[in-house]
Amino acid sequence: MSAVVPMSKSRLIEEMKAGRASFELLLASLTAEAYLRIPVTGEWSVKDILAHIETWDRRFLGWIEVDERGEELPDPKPGLIWDDLGGINQQSFEQNKQRSLADVRAGYAESYRLLLAKAESLPEENLLDPKRYAWTNGDPLWQYFAANSYGHYGEHIEQIRRTAELV
Repeated sequence: MSAVVPMSKSRLIEEMKAGRASFELLLASLTAEAYLRIPVTGEWSVKDILAHIETWDRRFLGWIEVDERGEELPDPKPGLIWDDLGGINQQSFEQNKQRSLADVRAGYAESYRLLLAKAESLPEENLLDPKRYAWTNGDPLWQYFAANSYGHYGEHIEQIRRTAELV
């Protein structure tokens, strides 16, 4: 991740809210059947994508909490390495696929609330200083917030739109 546009805390929060509003607008157009339709991508339904987003939100928030306690970040999952994002995502899918749509939607909403609250609570210098968090490898933390919010929604919007057209 490399910064191409100057960022501020207020702009990050605006982008997070705008990205979420766009994603929510798309989701609001879907029927319950569309949330459960397979496949949106591979074997994942919209419900599974929401669980995936929730999982990454919570994982990222956990990294910040671990850092704030002065502890070292753990490996992603037992038997996996960070270079195996597909494996990490598949393992999360397997852990979440039996959850109900209502449970996933509630968790997805809660993880966003926590993500936004964390962005709002951090001092701007923590978001912008590329050296503040060693685990970001020289990238400012705001880029991780972007990747776990509006950037992440953008990755899945087109997949969901294609599926919605089939319903």
